[in-house]
Amino acid sequence: MSLGPNLRSDVSRGHLASGDGSARPPVHATLGVARRCGETDPLQSFTGDRRFVVEFPLDYNGGSIFDVAFHSKTLVGAVRETGTFFVSITVKAANGGAPPAYVVDTERPAPKNFGTASLSTKDGVTTLRVLGSDTLGQTIDMTVTCGPSRPS
Repeated sequence: MSLGPNLRSDVSRGHLASGDGSARPPVHATLGVARRCGETDPLQSFTGDRRFVVEFPLDYNGGSIFDVAFHSKTLVGAVRETGTFFVSITVKAANGGAPPAYVVDTERPAPKNFGTASLSTKDGVTTLRVLGSDTLGQTIDMTVTCGPSRPS
């Protein structure tokens, strides 16, 4: 899958939970155009590495998700699952405010910071599933689906 803003993304099942297992209502979901979704070319990177990247949205559409940033240098080529990734999600609270971004960074080991990112592709549509927990015990269950733009 190529990178670029011509990809349509569905961010669904963006479930965030606190350390005691209680959900942060509501479950966040939105639809829009991604800034990037796919594997980078080494020439697009300052380090020369390939990475699988999701950056969403291209333009904020008023939904409950302000920003999603995901990258993994190990989820490339034929690799379909990894425990090494970075994800940051900024959501809109029910009162309209924006709490600090929720971040899971398993690239830099920290106590209780762990997760799994898995990737699948079918009929030109790529699905990224991220399950993770941060040092505070907060958990995430996020699914991002990227595919070619749909006609308006």
